[in-house]
Amino acid sequence: MTVNDTEIPTITCPANVVVSNDPGQCAAIVTYSVSFNDNCAGANLAQTAGLASGSSFPSGITANSFTVTDGSGNTATCSFTVTVNDTEIPTITCPANVVISNDPGQCAAIVTYSVTFNDNCAGANLAQTAGLASGSSFPSGVTSNTLPSPTAPGNTATCSFNVTVNDTEHRRSPALPTGRQQRPGQCAAIVTYSVSFNDNCPGANLAQTAGLASGSASQLARLRMLHRHRRLLATRQLAPSR
Repeated sequence: MTVNDTEIPTITCPANVVVSNDPGQCAAIVTYSVSFNDNCAGANLAQTAGLASGSSFPSGITANSFTVTDGSGNTATCSFTVTVNDTEIPTITCPANVVISNDPGQCAAIVTYSVTFNDNCAGANLAQTAGLASGSSFPSGVTSNTLPSPTAPGNTATCSFNVTVNDTEHRRSPALPTGRQQRPGQCAAIVTYSVSFNDNCPGANLAQTAGLASGSASQLARLRMLHRHRRLLATRQLAPSR
């Protein structure tokens, strides 16, 4: 009489596993157990997909499958997933605030800088959301620069710094005119002139703080005649009487 074993073995996998990454790693060590049973001795358990218990599971989802086979060829299977979430915030370092003078003849300055960042998982990207890139011409004044480093959703580190460009360049001295045009019969002269100026930054204003505007009648001739008259009087007073 032949007895055939037709009973299916039983197998039990753990529930789906969800963990965070181990510190500084883009993975996590996960241990689990799979149990099985059969009415006859000699059943074997084999993993057909995934990683063994105690392995370093990478960030993301790993599917694990197992099959138990008894001596009569009866099989049973089970499966579960291990999800490792990258919850570690990346690091990012901006330079200290930069304060410099304008480049000669420019209302700006070329500024280079370096921003470093690091993350436990590959694929982190650095994006500038405010300010100017390194090597740009920064205008006179204060420019705020902000750089976030996003990785997995919600994992974002941000740093910022200011670049201050001070306009320390002096305006060019104005050219002073010479010469006059005497008005006949007048103790004065009409003088016209032009004063030019320039600055590396816009917004410079010219204001006269003393003297007369171009096109005015100068009193210089009158002052010279008065000085000549005083000298003549002094000469006469010093002359000996006859």
